[in-house]
Amino acid sequence: MSQHSEPIETGSMDSEEAKSRPIETAVVVLPGNGESDWPGATVAGLTIVERNLMGLKSVGVRTVHLVTEESVMETVQRVLDRLGNDSRKPEIHVHTAGQSEVVVLNERFLRVDGRRLFHNNLLKEAVHRPGEFAYVDAEGKDAGLSAGAGGTRFLSGIPDSVDRVPIPAGTFSQLADTPDSRKKAAKLVYLSLIKPGDGWFSKNLNRPISLSISRVLVKYPIHPNVVTGFTFLVGLLAGFFSALGSYWGFAVGGVLYQLGSILDGVDGEIARVKFLGSRAGQWMDTICDDMSNVVYLTGVTIGTWRAMESHLLLGAGLAAVTLDVLVVALLYRQLLKQKAGTLLDFEWDVQKPDRQEKLSSRIIASLGPLIRRDCYAVLFMIFALAGVAWVALYATAVGMSITLVVLIAQLSKTGAK
Repeated sequence: MSQHSEPIETGSMDSEEAKSRPIETAVVVLPGNGESDWPGATVAGLTIVERNLMGLKSVGVRTVHLVTEESVMETVQRVLDRLGNDSRKPEIHVHTAGQSEVVVLNERFLRVDGRRLFHNNLLKEAVHRPGEFAYVDAEGKDAGLSAGAGGTRFLSGIPDSVDRVPIPAGTFSQLADTPDSRKKAAKLVYLSLIKPGDGWFSKNLNRPISLSISRVLVKYPIHPNVVTGFTFLVGLLAGFFSALGSYWGFAVGGVLYQLGSILDGVDGEIARVKFLGSRAGQWMDTICDDMSNVVYLTGVTIGTWRAMESHLLLGAGLAAVTLDVLVVALLYRQLLKQKAGTLLDFEWDVQKPDRQEKLSSRIIASLGPLIRRDCYAVLFMIFALAGVAWVALYATAVGMSITLVVLIAQLSKTGAK
């Protein structure tokens, strides 16, 4: 980090390629607004300055020039000192001069209103959008995020010649420099954690509960991997209680299994909201989830045998566990090839639009939600509370059989190309 007030001179923007390549430099303007401490105010576990810096770094911005007024400089410096060498922040240069004295020459850059917070998808789109542009809200007003070259003329306002781009649906640009605006910003940040692909149970049951938990945990220095480990422990307990073979053992095990499904969202929410996500963290979450499934199914199998001594149910349980492990092993192999760390990154052919013409593909795709954890965890809990936990063994054996056949067919087709 460096601190200076002389003009900033960077790069060259002579070629069309330079005008269209992803932006790697940003100028974040932090004006005074009567409250000297607003840049250090916390929104969803991070200060406003931290959230903007980490958000920009997460979408590929390497260098950020902070342009601060004297009235907020002390607060900004305090935040930066606390950040230290945190890997989540980009290279930072601090400028205490007035905006008119700071010039960014030639290289295309993002101009960011530091009083605002932005949806990460909006920042990502801005970094990759070519040319000069400025985002505007529904009323056509400056949304605090623009891109161009030309230094002072761009920092002091948006030139008339620059394209106005409406903020994309599902994203936001929200002021956060007052207590009331920070409440709105925090709400938008948490809502942005809801994934478009969330299933019905996740969206309407699991996510509201997990977000409530995350809102509390982000206030403390709790790493997502700690939550992942705790969630795995809950999964182990679910298997243990189910293995007891009594009604209450199955009931407690089923409830704990559903609790694990809810908590499974918390680690990812904390990782995204505090920019702590990593490939290693994704793999830890994925492996712990899948091991929890195996442990629970094994526990139900043991408990069912102890309670009923049914060879048929024992066979169903062993089949369920074996098929689950086989499917997961094949999926892991593909994830390693794709250099991904979550099963959500695997694309099933039957879900592709061009395959929906086939009746078989539509039928299989319609069954997809049933093999999502948010759905089957609720069903398994209901089975357990109803005193028929063993139904989960049959359901898993059938579901994993279909999944294995579809997966092998897809991988065989892919391997033949």
